[in-house]
Amino acid sequence: MLRAAALALPLALLAGTAPADPPGLHCLGSRPGFMFSVEAGDVVRFDYLGDGQFGLDPALTDRFEGFRGFELVTARERWDLWLETRACRIIGIDLPLSLEIAVPSSGGLRPLTACCRWVD
Repeated sequence: MLRAAALALPLALLAGTAPADPPGLHCLGSRPGFMFSVEAGDVVRFDYLGDGQFGLDPALTDRFEGFRGFELVTARERWDLWLETRACRIIGIDLPLSLEIAVPSSGGLRPLTACCRWVD
């Protein structure tokens, strides 16, 4: 029951049923607790075991086809981030974009993946 409740909001966001989706990109990660969104081109909301708001360099200014590299800008570091337009399946939903981010950890870089959709 708790698992179903915990998935309700992310599923609503990805399905487009949540009220007032901000323009940008919404992503749901493959690990529990990993969610990611881009708003206004360069404002990143990244949640993985704690909330954070960061910058994106360069800004995500348009929808694109193919593969693009970016950097998530934190207070002390810049983390590599890649977006690719290719089918991505998560919790039974097919989404048009995949995301990978390299998050520093005590054991080195930890890759996190997510599936994303554009929002208007």
